[in-house]
Amino acid sequence: MYETEVTRGWHLLDSTVPDWRQRIDPDRLQMLMKDRCVIGQVGNGSWAEGLRMAGLFDFTLADRLTLIDHGFWLRDGGWGNYSELRKTWANALRAGQPPLTSSPVKELASVN
Repeated sequence: MYETEVTRGWHLLDSTVPDWRQRIDPDRLQMLMKDRCVIGQVGNGSWAEGLRMAGLFDFTLADRLTLIDHGFWLRDGGWGNYSELRKTWANALRAGQPPLTSSPVKELASVN
């Protein structure tokens, strides 16, 4: 269900935090907990540090759209959707590869 977004997130983290996969425990992954979501675990339990490490410094509108487009956050916030998002991330992490073999590119408007 979120394969495209998670694949984008995977490649974003590969380009910004080279050791990010070693920082995440898929069994602890909880997308609604800032210290246990993908970004929180990348930041060693700190969501703010994870944002900084991923290059999402200011939490601007563009950053929020990047979080959504890269499978770190959902637009509608439904519980069932976060469960599916967690499952997609956990399965990819356990497999050691993104859900899709090609990198889906999404152009985002830059905010200056």
